Amino acid sequence: MADPDSIEKREMPALVPPGPAWLHWLTGPLDRGARSPAAPPAATLILLVAGLLGSVWSAEIRSAFPVDWRYTVGGHTRWFWEMSLVIQALLFWVFAFLGSALFGWREWVLARTDEASRTFLFEQAARTNRAIEARTRALGEQAQELHERGRSLPPEQFLQHSQIVNTGMHEMLKRSLLRAGFESQDVLLGEIRAALEGCVELATMFEQPERRSGRWAANVMVFVPIEAIDDFALAEYAAACPYKRLSFDRGQLAGVLWLRQDLSFAITFGDGATRESPDPEVRPMALPVPAQPLTDSLRLLRVLPGAPYALCANRPAGYPDTLELGRTAVGDCDLPPGASDEMTAYFEPATSPRVRSLVSLPLPRVHEAAPAGWGWSRPSGDRVTLLRPDQLAAGVVNIHRDQGRMACTDERLLLFHPVIVPLLGVVRDLVELHDSDARDVQHRALEPGP
Repeated sequence: MADPDSIEKREMPALVPPGPAWLHWLTGPLDRGARSPAAPPAATLILLVAGLLGSVWSAEIRSAFPVDWRYTVGGHTRWFWEMSLVIQALLFWVFAFLGSALFGWREWVLARTDEASRTFLFEQAARTNRAIEARTRALGEQAQELHERGRSLPPEQFLQHSQIVNTGMHEMLKRSLLRAGFESQDVLLGEIRAALEGCVELATMFEQPERRSGRWAANVMVFVPIEAIDDFALAEYAAACPYKRLSFDRGQLAGVLWLRQDLSFAITFGDGATRESPDPEVRPMALPVPAQPLTDSLRLLRVLPGAPYALCANRPAGYPDTLELGRTAVGDCDLPPGASDEMTAYFEPATSPRVRSLVSLPLPRVHEAAPAGWGWSRPSGDRVTLLRPDQLAAGVVNIHRDQGRMACTDERLLLFHPVIVPLLGVVRDLVELHDSDARDVQHRALEPGP
């Protein structure tokens, strides 16, 4: 079946006058004859013959029907139905009728043909316009798709540069593992911040060159399980939470995400590149991670957007505008009254001018088992699995900048995340190595002397 919007050459349909089929069978030859080029000369010739007969037999024609309805013969008057047939008048009127009928029929057929032609051409023009509009829309959609694909592709040499960064970070991790137990805590912290610098470098390389200005920063929020937190530490974590309406009830928590200043890095691009390690603008902050991340109806989240959501869903979370965090909390989360307003106020430009766009990347999990937990459908229709507390990762890396719409926060995040995962693994291993060394140092300090 042909596409009604396709541009194709079509023939004009046959002209069919109104009426039953048997009438079409009778009038078809007449229509074809009337449209013939010989019809006008034939009609003219017939009328000329009629005129000739009228001039020769004018007296007979005038005295016969229908010119004269009475005929007087020998003093007797006869009406037309009493008249005998006058052959001269009959021939005149037959030729006159045939010529006039041929001219009239031809004009009627031509008028119908002209009307049908105009209708056909109008429909053909409308069909052509629809086809052109459809093709124009299709070309526009293809151009938009190509534009979006072009936008979603990483910048030139990004993958090559990311391979160099990942290789260098893995070499640093190998050296740290070989010297495990012999390196100082400061050296390990420096290596963690070097890995964070690599994360920022990949994020800036993922941007187009003209958008790499401004201040970029990265930090690690370490997940502390609730079993490792005593009541005194829990109170300190609650005091460090910027959202005072959130609950830190031990019975409802899987743990806490803890932001430390020593696990941060920042760089500002201007005339040169100014590095700050650690980031002096980072303040310690704690965010609760609920043991049950969904409400009983499994429709709303109890976990905060941002780093807590990325940790529980084990997937990256990008926010081109950090003010979206508050709006997301209103639509997707079941939080205490006023908590979403506190979140919006926290990310206002006057309060947090350095954090205008944010991406939270969960550290790779070390569990071999497949993730299991609770299923949740996002408003976009995506299905998300929120992990059980015993399957949560070691923490989250946050990358943010002082300008909105960071490239790795939109749909291109799905391309950026797989590239940075190896580097996130290095951050995880270095953080765990640092924490294990810190615990060993504390344990040795508590051992009794000789």
